Amino acid sequence: MRSAFFPFHVATTGLHAARANLNVVSHNIANAEIPGFSRQATVQSAARPLHLWDSRGMYGTGAETQGIIQHRNRFLDMKFWHQRAILGEHATRHTHLSFVETVFNNLPGAGVLDAFDQFFGRMHDLRGNAPDDTFRTNVITGADALTEMVRHNALALQRQQMDLNREVADTVMIINSLGQQIASINRQIADFERDGSNANDLRDRRNLMIDELSQFVNVEVVERDFSTPETPNDRRTTVRINGSDFVRHDMHTRLELVPRQAGQRRNEMDVDGLYDLAFEGGQGAFDIYNHALRGVLRGLIDLRDGNNTHVTIGGPNAPGYVADWPFGFFTHAPDMWTGPWPTFNPADSTTWPRWVREAGFDPGDPDTFDIFDPPFDPGDSDTWLVMGYGTFDPLDPATWPVGTLYAEDGGTTSNFKGIPFYMNQLNHLVRTFARAINEGLDAQLRHIPGTTGHVNGFDMNGDNRSALLFTYRRVNDAEVATFGPPGTLNAGNTTRLRLFQGPNGEFRTYARNAEGQIINFTQQNLDNGLIDPIALGLTPVVDDDNIPVFIMDLSGMNALNFMINPELTRNNSLLATSNHPDQGESNNEVIQGFSLVGTFPHLFREGRMEDFIIAISDHLAIDANQALNFALSFNEVTIQTHNQRLSVKGVDINEEMMDLVRFQHQFQAASRLINVIDSIYDTLINRLGSF
Repeated sequence: MRSAFFPFHVATTGLHAARANLNVVSHNIANAEIPGFSRQATVQSAARPLHLWDSRGMYGTGAETQGIIQHRNRFLDMKFWHQRAILGEHATRHTHLSFVETVFNNLPGAGVLDAFDQFFGRMHDLRGNAPDDTFRTNVITGADALTEMVRHNALALQRQQMDLNREVADTVMIINSLGQQIASINRQIADFERDGSNANDLRDRRNLMIDELSQFVNVEVVERDFSTPETPNDRRTTVRINGSDFVRHDMHTRLELVPRQAGQRRNEMDVDGLYDLAFEGGQGAFDIYNHALRGVLRGLIDLRDGNNTHVTIGGPNAPGYVADWPFGFFTHAPDMWTGPWPTFNPADSTTWPRWVREAGFDPGDPDTFDIFDPPFDPGDSDTWLVMGYGTFDPLDPATWPVGTLYAEDGGTTSNFKGIPFYMNQLNHLVRTFARAINEGLDAQLRHIPGTTGHVNGFDMNGDNRSALLFTYRRVNDAEVATFGPPGTLNAGNTTRLRLFQGPNGEFRTYARNAEGQIINFTQQNLDNGLIDPIALGLTPVVDDDNIPVFIMDLSGMNALNFMINPELTRNNSLLATSNHPDQGESNNEVIQGFSLVGTFPHLFREGRMEDFIIAISDHLAIDANQALNFALSFNEVTIQTHNQRLSVKGVDINEEMMDLVRFQHQFQAASRLINVIDSIYDTLINRLGSF
């Protein structure tokens, strides 16, 4: 039955509804400029009506406020997170590629190209002044300056790789911090919403953190309802990064940095300690090479590890030939490449190859020496060698490759052209250049017309000491690499390799032992070390005089240890100028050949040396420009999507002011209604009997 004062109740609900609306409007205005805030609104409806006494109608009982919601579009949020991740990836690429561009500066008067131009210019000046001590010293000084410039650039690239590695660590720290905060807010939201309320402001804080997280890594957010009669309103949110659960409601799985140990390099010139990622507690690896990975983290990984899909363990050969270097039989199963050297002594660690020495091998424990018992089983594909060129038949030992210098180890790396790619380009540059100057051969091991090669020339004293003009410092110690007479293997483990050609035109090289026998270190002939290349269908390569061709083993040379022969800096008369022992000062054929190297149009696949260096710069320019274009494009797209989100969730002050006036009128109307009802009852109760 209705109360006599029922109209007061109805009018009061109008006051409460208007006041609730005014409170929400004031909250919106107060937070209009707060980042991440979403406009809120009340959800109101007519209260439950009462039936008339004769059941032919209903009395309205006023209004009631059911809750406060926020205006937000889930689809736009997901779209924004995806675009922001791509923007972060390309912006990071462009930033760091701009630095790499400064390393390969090919502007006139600067960079690697200028250093090579100056070297060949000094060689040109020496052509007519071969006996002049000043010009010879000038050439040697220029050669030394050239090697210093290359080493400086290589060190700059390695420093950049270390900086990128530190940025990866900083990025992971930020990701973990955001994950921890999101998990904490999830717990607060769950507690607040247990009674069916909406924790709008807490949800805004969480979404703002997800916005920030999406810049660093690709995110996916899933909210599920786990409500039961015993635990109602149980909604839980999961945040996934790179396809893996990162935050499960109020539980956060941290990312851990896993430094790569010595012998685990994915690229020959990688610095030690580069980080892989894994989830804490052994909950699985974080695939940093996942094609779906996006964000700043992807950009950093691309620049730090990108080698255009190649994994170069031991260094790349010049394209088009294979070097079966005498460093042994590589095994796939131990997740590292090991192999015996001709002078390897298990009891003498000074003879251990670097990757053996750094792998924790125990000379007292033969089981740790994979080199003597490689876990290679022709019937078990898991142990097959995954490297080399040509046809590999696991059941035919004759086709088994040996220590191929350019080795694909079955691992993965980024297909982007990052620091390792450009470092390998530098390595290829110095190896090809050194071979051309020292031996007169191009990148395809073909003779450069008109050249003799320094090792085939004669110095001012008419001596031929097989001297190198450019050499390198060995990895394991401070010795400078030297090469013995053609076909010999000297005590320094550096050798000239006998050149053969396969049926498909590919080049293969084999070493010779002290007795002149060709050696090939495979498991089958590890004891006797002998092999017959002719039986393998290989053809010996000979020069125009039908003399076997030997090339130098430059596998150990790289941009960091590239140097001029120190003997020449101490005695410039050792600089070879003549191609005949008896002509001396009257013959400068070797010097003229040096000048031809710089302009030889087929020195590299790209053409001349200048063309190769410019091609490196072009790669950089294209990638940097592409990264910039993508960054600018996705910046515009992200801004557009953000504006679309603001149109839904943003606070418009003008609109709020109109609502303020509207709800003020509503409040005033409800107040006036109470005054009217009060006046009616006052008249009815207090004054009706006085008339």
